[in-house]
Amino acid sequence: MGLVLGRQCKRLWWSGNCREPLVDSSVHRKLDIVLLERNYHDQVSQKALLGPKWAFVNAFAVVRQWPNAELADSVKLYLTFLCQPHCRFTISLSFIDTETGQFSITVTDHVGQVCINPIDLMQPSIDNGLFLLWILSFLMFGRLEDIGLDPHFEIDLQGQVAAIECKNRRFQVLERIHALPSLFGRGTQVWIVTHNGVKYIMKDFWAREDGIHNEVAHLRRMASHEELKGHVPTLICGGDVVINGVNDSTNHY
Repeated sequence: MGLVLGRQCKRLWWSGNCREPLVDSSVHRKLDIVLLERNYHDQVSQKALLGPKWAFVNAFAVVRQWPNAELADSVKLYLTFLCQPHCRFTISLSFIDTETGQFSITVTDHVGQVCINPIDLMQPSIDNGLFLLWILSFLMFGRLEDIGLDPHFEIDLQGQVAAIECKNRRFQVLERIHALPSLFGRGTQVWIVTHNGVKYIMKDFWAREDGIHNEVAHLRRMASHEELKGHVPTLICGGDVVINGVNDSTNHY
């Protein structure tokens, strides 16, 4: 695909951990195939690292032996969101070992899950095969924001959040003091951050798109009341996550 497109793919697939759990997993779950950033994949394949971490898994694929098997492993998805605070949604593939060679794709976020029914690969028409290639090229050549990661988060070499950008300001992360450990829900996270030597509290969470009266709106209104100063949090900056100039929403994907 890289030769056809005339460009180098950004990510490669790794199957070296199909028989053993990832190195940073307290929950022993194996992944048949994982998608890793090219440089990280090279370090893993050359054994410069002990193995891939959940924090660097961009997508994963599982191989099933029968069509009625579970299409998306909820524990693996949970671990992905748990280890990737910057994950907006995650993509997983299923390959099913049947006579027709089926595959499926699942997209999961904190709101819910959308899954395409198994699609036959071994058939006279090439449309389904081209559809699978389209998905693979999207995953391997797309931007980080296209495959579900928030570009406002800066991740260090250990897979930890180093900084978060908000309204063109870079806040260095000192500590995450709260995270809601659930796959579905608001996904609330609270951080201690610093900017220009001053410490702040940063909070991020999933909100309903029709929830116009959110915390940011209330804090902005309260800021104009002198009698409330010193009694309620002072809003420094805030707003919706914007991806490529558009407010991020599950409706878009």
